[in-house]
Amino acid sequence: MLKTELFNLLEALLEKSDKEYDQGGLIYTYTEAPRQAHSLMRKPGQLALSEAETKDFARFLQQSQSEASYGIKEANAESVTLANKIISMLKTDLEFDEIVFSTIDEGWDMEVSFSMARRADNRYYHLLFWWSVD
Repeated sequence: MLKTELFNLLEALLEKSDKEYDQGGLIYTYTEAPRQAHSLMRKPGQLALSEAETKDFARFLQQSQSEASYGIKEANAESVTLANKIISMLKTDLEFDEIVFSTIDEGWDMEVSFSMARRADNRYYHLLFWWSVD
């Protein structure tokens, strides 16, 4: 389960994005499914994200927080730090041992998805972020 600190951080990101994009912004969906990792984890995961995946998540976060960052190709150091913080908080809160990252960038909107499994109790987690200009 997401702990209060991570939940509050995600809510703050939503709030900031909402102020930046009056017709769009950031939303997320969190799902937790006990005893379903074996069927919901569609492909084998890794213990941690790669550096490229973390930077892609950071680019997503930066664009979602500032219209001036729309269309950037690479995230700044502050956004990479934020991405690493969120990933670390997820690891601490959920104690997953597998993670799969995916992204869809369609220009005007972007989606990032984390599928996570904790094999010890077959628990599945999914965190989907979506951001749009409008």
